[in-house]
Amino acid sequence: MRKSRKKITVNVFKKEPIRLSLDIEKTVKKVIAAEKLRGDATVSIIFAGDAFVKRLNRQYRGKNKLTDVLTFLYDSKECGYSGSDIYISVPAARRDAEKEGRTITEKTAELIIHGLLHTAGYEHKTIK
Repeated sequence: MRKSRKKITVNVFKKEPIRLSLDIEKTVKKVIAAEKLRGDATVSIIFAGDAFVKRLNRQYRGKNKLTDVLTFLYDSKECGYSGSDIYISVPAARRDAEKEGRTITEKTAELIIHGLLHTAGYEHKTIK
């Protein structure tokens, strides 16, 4: 009997323009494999502006401030489907990259990995 493979679907949405030299799908799949996450999943990476991400942070986390990345995890054991939506503020990522002397691609890869680690169950106290 053949082992069934997990299906990982990666969606990328650009509400805010960004140019990257990064294979987002490959990055997502590598992190999922490294963290040994099980089951089928859909991961959506949404590149957005500051105001949109700040509004989501206020609406869903009760924090009226901008953050560079927000992760929303969803899971349904009934249908065996899980995944996450990772929102990245493009302007915040650009500002942070410039301050840190890094490229926008490097900073964006870090934020995607950060969001995926939340998907894997890590909290800020355990990410360090």
